[in-house]
Amino acid sequence: MKKIALLIGVVAVSNAYAINYADSINDVNMPGGYFAHMDIASVDVTHTAGSITFRINTNGDLVANNWGKYGLIIDGAAGGDTAGNPWARAFSMPSGADYFVGSWVDQDVVGYNQLSGWNGSNWGSPAQSANVIPTNNSVEYTYSWAQLGLTWGSTFTFDAWSSGGNGGDAAWDFLSKSGVNDSNSDGQTGWQEYTESNSQLTYTIPVPEPSSTLALGLGAVALLRRRKK
Repeated sequence: MKKIALLIGVVAVSNAYAINYADSINDVNMPGGYFAHMDIASVDVTHTAGSITFRINTNGDLVANNWGKYGLIIDGAAGGDTAGNPWARAFSMPSGADYFVGSWVDQDVVGYNQLSGWNGSNWGSPAQSANVIPTNNSVEYTYSWAQLGLTWGSTFTFDAWSSGGNGGDAAWDFLSKSGVNDSNSDGQTGWQEYTESNSQLTYTIPVPEPSSTLALGLGAVALLRRRKK
């Protein structure tokens, strides 16, 4: 049994992958002041075979100050929405967003999110679920690869965002930006001042190495042989 466990462990390690994307802090100085729970500190992206997890880490307590909204905007294919998003918030991904995650943590201890996909001409009906896991300084989402159109070898561009509690609010912080947004170059940042992601942040699900495939096959054979005995 120890040999079987070792083989399966090799597969698990080689198929898992994780990256931490850091952001500058103190870059959410809105007209009302600095809101630490809206300030994205970093994002962790991890995957296993068949699922992918995003964890947005904030510089302040997003549970105690639960009026913030958080999410992702993802460009995984040609085309997409270059000017907006399904929540009609004042921000966009100019490269063309194919998937959009919008979440809120003020409903219960779990929190909710909506996952929307671009169907070629508009945003389809969102799939709403309660799989958001908030802590005092993070909010986490897990999706299957199929939900985001991913497979082995997929590469996508993404950004994480935070926004206020009112419809039409801009992205007050983007993971991809290290400065306070001022799209009008007037020295003033407004609650609903239009914001663009300048994301060049990418994530790749690498194709498993041949050794991983071999280990998986050997593990399966070992299990079958043991069952026959």
